[in-house]
Amino acid sequence: MCGQSYFGTAHVSFVLAARFYRNQWKYRRHPRAYAGIIMDAAHLSQTLYLVAAELGLGAFVTIGINGRDIEKRLGLDGVEAGPVAVCGCGPRAERSSPLEPRFTPDHPAGAR
Repeated sequence: MCGQSYFGTAHVSFVLAARFYRNQWKYRRHPRAYAGIIMDAAHLSQTLYLVAAELGLGAFVTIGINGRDIEKRLGLDGVEAGPVAVCGCGPRAERSSPLEPRFTPDHPAGAR
């Protein structure tokens, strides 16, 4: 995953791959057909984040991938079908990342 070694310890990884020709068929060669693939990948990864959060797991998504290696391992040609992103999840790290967002309530406890 292009030097992102910290993703290698994830317990589960998912390759989000697309059949580009299907999207071209669906959108009849519309110039935004590829954007639709990217939006679908974004929706899938957001759902993974939501499910992982509910289960108390950590999750990630990255588009920094080595597509050629993934294509070779999965038997994809990179033209008709190819990887778009990789996501995964697993137990949260003992220490949180300084990049992890911190959410605080906008109002004092008990005030509504």
